[in-house]
Amino acid sequence: MIDNALSTCDLLPSREVEMPAAHPVALRERVVKAYKASEGTFAELAERFDVGEASVNRWVSLERRTGSVAPRPAGGSRRPRAITPEALDYMLSLIADEPMWTTTELANELAEVLDIKGSRHTVGRALRSAGLTSKRGSHAHQHPGARES
Repeated sequence: MIDNALSTCDLLPSREVEMPAAHPVALRERVVKAYKASEGTFAELAERFDVGEASVNRWVSLERRTGSVAPRPAGGSRRPRAITPEALDYMLSLIADEPMWTTTELANELAEVLDIKGSRHTVGRALRSAGLTSKRGSHAHQHPGARES
């Protein structure tokens, strides 16, 4: 037995990799100011300021669209969630009473009862975010009321 040997898992990279921090706003402003002053192309300015050419392009475009080069908010969707906390509580109560609901059935139930239009995929994401996992089995295509015997 070798005490100092690494296991195979120790050699694999971690799945949690942090994204690099956004470039400082002051740098972004200097790059855009230089571009507006016709001091070079995207490629030339990228080399001069030691940033990527695509970054120069994005910052110039961002400044044109918004008037600012400030970084946009990071992470997550910019759209409001289709499944509200109240809808999630409702689904969890349904599942607590009858655990064999499918995501399609839950999506249909939300549409009928709460007028929330969401796909089965949206329902599945909401349930996973609440810590529930998908259930697959022979009862998957039966309505919960039809399972009582």
